Amino acid sequence: MKKGWQIVLIVLLLCLCIFLCNAAISSFYSEMVPVYPGKQGTFQKKPALEFIKEVGIKTDPEMATEPEADMNPEPVTETKPESDTEPETLVETEKETESETEPEKESETETEPEPESTEKEPKKDDQKAIYEYDESGELIGKTVNGIWYIWDDDYGYQEGIRLNKDRVIDQDAVKKRKASIQMTSVLQLPELPTGCEIVSTYMVLKYLHFPIGLMKFTNRYFKNENKSADFRHYFVGDPYTPYGLGCYAPCIVNAVNKYLEVCESDYIAYNYTGYSFESLMNQVADGYPVIFWGTQYMKEPFLSTSFQIGDETIRWISQEHCMVLTGFDLDKGLATVYDPLVGIVQYDLNKLKGRFLQLGSQAVIIKKQDVGYDKKNQPRAFLYDPNIPKQ
Repeated sequence: MKKGWQIVLIVLLLCLCIFLCNAAISSFYSEMVPVYPGKQGTFQKKPALEFIKEVGIKTDPEMATEPEADMNPEPVTETKPESDTEPETLVETEKETESETEPEKESETETEPEPESTEKEPKKDDQKAIYEYDESGELIGKTVNGIWYIWDDDYGYQEGIRLNKDRVIDQDAVKKRKASIQMTSVLQLPELPTGCEIVSTYMVLKYLHFPIGLMKFTNRYFKNENKSADFRHYFVGDPYTPYGLGCYAPCIVNAVNKYLEVCESDYIAYNYTGYSFESLMNQVADGYPVIFWGTQYMKEPFLSTSFQIGDETIRWISQEHCMVLTGFDLDKGLATVYDPLVGIVQYDLNKLKGRFLQLGSQAVIIKKQDVGYDKKNQPRAFLYDPNIPKQ
């Protein structure tokens, strides 16, 4: 019996030794194997990126994501030291081999196409760029090969949109010095992070006493069942998520008129795209709030994702935002805006007009029959390239 217990103990000790040896070997190799955390780099926010991938819409090559880095690094051959070398010289040779391999990795990354520089200040060796500064000496953009790039603190240099008209308000074209319309402010957050166009339209409908809820209005009249990328006529993306894109004036006009037809109302949504900003101020003076397109927090807009719609190529304008113009004061140079992001706010009139022009002079007014409305005044060129002057 004693011999039997001894054999059992010996077997158990052998198993324990094997287990400890395996654990030691695995931990040793885990320290030797380099860990690669995956692709690292700056992530550029692209509106409706998930929607674009799902539908498979063509985008600009520069907007495409970079290929994943090679996860299998090349093995580094270790040089065996000679028999008469000391341990200190061995450490020195290992350091030298590591320093020699590092420049090779840098040279490999240099061969890959680099994105647009995110450095704001001009470089000494940048001979092609023509930099522009504001009155205070702040760098605002640059022109490279005839293309104007604006600086954005979040995205770096991006292709900008130049104004082809004067942004200064023509006060002689405005029939009143001051006007104001009181409405109920509605914010788009948290329900509709990217639904500023819907919320702005809803505020005007509520001002006109139409009985419909915001969610019902969104779900019933802004469904993009075909998942079309034509943001001129459809709401692209999901307004309930931060990845939605948005829509332009024709989409709002179509949705509102469908609703007004159900209500059997004598109101009509008119597309005032192409009208001057001063004429829209006159509409406000007559008591009509104006749904118009500008930018978020009056930021400089820039061109981003491209979409192929049949034979046409259209580009989305980032920083796009829809608001309601409800008042102005020429003496103070301010405009009163119902902004779905921040509520009731006042913006500089000239700056607001500039953003309005950069977004293609888009506007919608809901009113009863308008005898003076001119549909021919609507340009189409800006929908494809905002830099094309009005024909």
